[in-house]
Amino acid sequence: MKERSKKESIERDLPFGILAITVTSILIFAVCDVLIPRKALLELVFVSDAYGESDEHDEAPAQVGRGAIDDTADELRSEDPEVELPHARASLLVGRPAPLSGGRTTIAVHFEIDPEWHLYWRGRNDTGFAPQITWELPDGATVTERFWPVPERHVSVGGILDHVYESEITLLFELDLEPRPGLGETEPRPTVPIGAKIDWLVCRDVCLFESDSLSLDFGLGEWAEDDSDRILRAGRELPLAYGSEFGEEISVQWLKDRVRLEAGRADSVQFYPFEDCLPTPDLLESGSARGRRLELPLEVRNTETSALGSASRVADSLSGVLVVFRSREEAAGEGRRIAYRIEEPRPVP
Repeated sequence: MKERSKKESIERDLPFGILAITVTSILIFAVCDVLIPRKALLELVFVSDAYGESDEHDEAPAQVGRGAIDDTADELRSEDPEVELPHARASLLVGRPAPLSGGRTTIAVHFEIDPEWHLYWRGRNDTGFAPQITWELPDGATVTERFWPVPERHVSVGGILDHVYESEITLLFELDLEPRPGLGETEPRPTVPIGAKIDWLVCRDVCLFESDSLSLDFGLGEWAEDDSDRILRAGRELPLAYGSEFGEEISVQWLKDRVRLEAGRADSVQFYPFEDCLPTPDLLESGSARGRRLELPLEVRNTETSALGSASRVADSLSGVLVVFRSREEAAGEGRRIAYRIEEPRPVP
């Protein structure tokens, strides 16, 4: 009799238990969806997969965790017909003609990015990572990376700060070919094969891992006019060197607990730190300011004790891009946005 009553009690209460679990699950997912945007959840998975358990972020995440990202992308595509690859398309460009006997020329990787999607800058970001390029070059050839074009400051829900590219981006590189005297005297003109394996993360409200393998054979002494024009435009988007004749209006002043950046003419200024920049706390608030002055708080220096017992200070520097926004009247044909490359060692007391 008791066993029967117990069974009847379980059968009577079971539907209510299932209903309670279901309601609780719905509430948890609803709260997560409000507090943590889908992009942040996905990128958290991507970054934790890429970096593993370690707190050290020295290795490029594009080379790790790719399987998990691809599986997630396949699942998203099956759920959402708008999630289709690719959302960014890469191509190789060649600039001015390389000398017939070898030498230096400019090559580039150009991305076309779908509306509302973005790629990441090679600098300090809260999420994501910049495109990773592995070059395939002929013997005796080397590639040197130039500075990246100026990105846009991008703030997501929850105070996530990234620096991104939208619409399109052209990354410039210098290709050095081994000199070969008499090479250009033959007909037809010799060609140089170059290849690139490119991995990148493209994001909107979700983030997808994409990749492509590109190759190009270009003739020495030949050039593509369309490519060269695009490369010239990309060169004009690079930040100017601070301290050059164009950067005289920029001043850097080190104070006790902060560093002050000031522009001669500006409606507003923003600072985008490089990966090796000294720590800049609260960059979301301090990295952008109205007017011509911006102040970045500094962390207290760490000290190390040498074998002789004396304290030695760890060297660090302020490195990044200072972007100056001007009014239409103040720009006067110079451009409303001008960027300067800042690389200032922190003075040692």
